[in-house]
Amino acid sequence: MHDFPLLTALILVPFAGAAIAALVPRRHPEIARVVGYATSVVVAGMAVPLLTDFETGAEVARYQFTESHSWIGALGMRWTLGIDGISLFMVALTALLIPIGLLASAKVENAKAFTIWMLALEGAVIGVFSSLDLMMFFIFFEFSLIPMYFLIAGWGHGGRQIG
Repeated sequence: MHDFPLLTALILVPFAGAAIAALVPRRHPEIARVVGYATSVVVAGMAVPLLTDFETGAEVARYQFTESHSWIGALGMRWTLGIDGISLFMVALTALLIPIGLLASAKVENAKAFTIWMLALEGAVIGVFSSLDLMMFFIFFEFSLIPMYFLIAGWGHGGRQIG
């Protein structure tokens, strides 16, 4: 199981789910919701091995589930992921809260866009919590601001701008 790029999958699956939801016709928002529910449950299920296989104790105080691949070689950037004891729970909490958030907002207006932005936010936030490369962290952090902006502007409280 440790040969499988679990952290990369945890980042890419929500983005793939968002892309699939974006392809759903606008007149069928219920299908986009189902795609969102299914994707977020898959991500939550994939986070379970992080919790069960994480080795604890002072003698294993290191990053675990690490992955490192050349990303942009000309700039020396690498796709480097890993988790420690703190980021373990942040990733697991993100994977748990997104399906709960999607279920709690089942009656939200413009459900297709909401689902797409929630899944994009999930992928970006998991990327933030598992990045071990500073540039990757910066890219994921900055990217997470985009879905947050649209979620707050479209479904926030008070003087909303969109939706």
